[in-house]
Amino acid sequence: MARPDWFELSHGGWQQRSRSRPLGRLLLEAVQNAFDAAARSVRVTLDERAIHVEDDASEGFADGRLVYTVFLSDKRGDPAKRGRLGRGLKELIAAMERARVETVGTTVLFDAAGR
Repeated sequence: MARPDWFELSHGGWQQRSRSRPLGRLLLEAVQNAFDAAARSVRVTLDERAIHVEDDASEGFADGRLVYTVFLSDKRGDPAKRGRLGRGLKELIAAMERARVETVGTTVLFDAAGR
């Protein structure tokens, strides 16, 4: 039986680990997620202050917790999909000062006040 109260995540440690990974590798995680969601087109825009990843996938996250729950994944049963550890998107978000994830029917904001 899982014990959800057994462990806590050190946000500082998670952010430090995420920021130590090359930005290109973290960005690749978001692009892979788009293609895993059956996107046919993905647009990545980078500037001094922001990263934008837009795709044309027709469906959003089946479970909104997939945006913010580390190690939760809906890919484990599908060997054709990359990842399956539920870390990539969260590592990209953790490396940022703030983030907004918009998907079909859901928007999740991450900022100094939390999520």
